[in-house]
Parts: sequence; structure tokens; C-alpha cells
Amino acid sequence: MRLSLRQILGTILGRHYISLDAARYQALFYARQEHNERWPKYTGEQHLWETLSSEEDKDNFYLVLSFKPFGRYQGEPGLENYILDKTGKLKVRLLLKEPTGYEHHPVPSGFSTEQSVLMGMNFFESQYSFPSRRDYCIQAAIECYDHAIELDPASTFAYSQRGDAHYRLGRHELALRDYDKCIDLNPNQAGLYYQRGSAYHDLSQYEQAIQDYDQTISLDPQYALAYGKRGDAHGSLGQHQRAIEDYDNAIKLEPWNAEEFYRKQGFVYEQLGQTLKAKGSFHKAGLTAARKKEYRRRHPYDSPQPDWYFGPL
Repeated sequence: MRLSLRQILGTILGRHYISLDAARYQALFYARQEHNERWPKYTGEQHLWETLSSEEDKDNFYLVLSFKPFGRYQGEPGLENYILDKTGKLKVRLLLKEPTGYEHHPVPSGFSTEQSVLMGMNFFESQYSFPSRRDYCIQAAIECYDHAIELDPASTFAYSQRGDAHYRLGRHELALRDYDKCIDLNPNQAGLYYQRGSAYHDLSQYEQAIQDYDQTISLDPQYALAYGKRGDAHGSLGQHQRAIEDYDNAIKLEPWNAEEFYRKQGFVYEQLGQTLKAKGSFHKAGLTAARKKEYRRRHPYDSPQPDWYFGPL
């Protein structure tokens, strides 16, 4: 590769001058790395970038890049202008034009059911990386699951994931519809009854929630969270002794996650006026939290296990 006079001089002076091709890559790097920080309107989006033009003079590189949302986007892409010095350092970044017709259709044509579901899961998880765009990320996930269900109306997993997304947005009635469909398609999966029970629970329909938690436990007697949630529902109905029994079962099944169960059990004992038992449960909650903290300190890369470090208090 022939070096320009400026690159030769840069080498002599201890400066690393880059080529025009390298400047194109560098501009794309800046575009992808800093896009969300500079243009928060598009936070959470996945974009495709393309270099439209690039030229240079003796001091700088001048580039124009286009960007558009990834997927079935029908509008005109946006444009950004970049000026880099000869070492590749960014000097100017300017938004020349925003995308038009900015309606998001996240699933590219030709995607299979499995690919659509996976993309939906990626959008759903991105809400944690971009909390300011939480609702957008979840809605994009729902559109992916819609596409998957169009392709395969018998996809239990797609209905389940869409139900979770609706649940996350507080659309409990829509979530219940999806969970109902899941259970129709696969009536022997314990987790589906637990999900539907949680939706009923949030709607304060505690009797229906308990029925689903009962079915969850019938299909999977080791489902500790179902015992815990059923205890919550019993407590809400004033069935305190049943709540205490459910929390006891949850604690036995998952002693390493028992802190919350002990605390809830303590509150139930308080409602019954059994102060000493309440204090005992709260004390055990504190001990469980301390045990878990110590385990994390000693084993930072392992998940807590119940066999040797955790046990009944």
C-alpha cells in the first residue's frame, strides 16, 4: 500500500495518520457507539448504517452517513455529517436530516417463527438497558410475537412471551387472553398456570389466582414461587393460617430465597397478633439475607445452592 506524503510525515513526527478507508470505519464506529447518547429520541432502536459519501483534503476527512431502523422500515433514512482529522479523531458530528415516516416494524420479511420470537425476546430484554424507552421496547417485542403467531398460530411459546409483554405493560386482560390460549394449547405446563394466576392476582381476583396456583402445584409440587404467591392470595382473603402454611412450604423448597417468604410470614403473624412469632420470622429473614450476602462474597460467580450453605433456620 502506497503511503501519502502526509502519512509519511505523520510517521516521522510520531503521529498516526489514517487512510480514507480507515476513516469510513472510524465514522461508523462513532455512529454506533454514541448514537443513543447524542440522539436520545432513538434510544432502544437498532439501526443500519451506510456511508453515502467520503472525501478528504490535507487536514480532514468529510463523510456523510445514512441511518434507518432495522426491520421493515418504509420511510426515508436520516443523514449525519462527520468530520474527522487525519488521525481519526472526531471533530464535528451533525444531524443533517431525521428519518421520515418513522413507523417501526421490527420484523424483517422472511423471518421464521423462531427468529421472530428471538427478536421479540431481544427487544423485551433491551428495556433493562434503555429504561427511558421501556414501553417502546416492550411494544416492539409484542409486534415480533404478533408476527410469530401469524406464521404459527399454535406456537405456545409465542403466546406465552406476548402474554408476559402485555403483563409487563399492565395490560392484564390481554395477558389473560394469551395465557388462556397457551393453556388450551398445552394444558400440562405448570408455568403457564402460574403466569395466568399472577395476572388474576394483580387484578385482585384472588379466588381465580388460587385456582391457578393450585393447578401449578399439582403439576409441579416443587414450584416454590407458586406456594409463595398462593400464600399472598390467601393473606389478601384473610386466610392467614393457609398463608403461613404456604410460606412454610416455599421456605422448605427454596431456603436460599426464603428472605421474602419469612418477611411476609412475619407480617401475617403480626396481623394475627402473634408478636413473638412475627419477630422470629423477621429475624430469620435477616439471617437468610446475611447468609446469602456471605455466600456471594465467598462465591461471587456461583448461584446459591441449598445443600450445604443454606438450610432451615
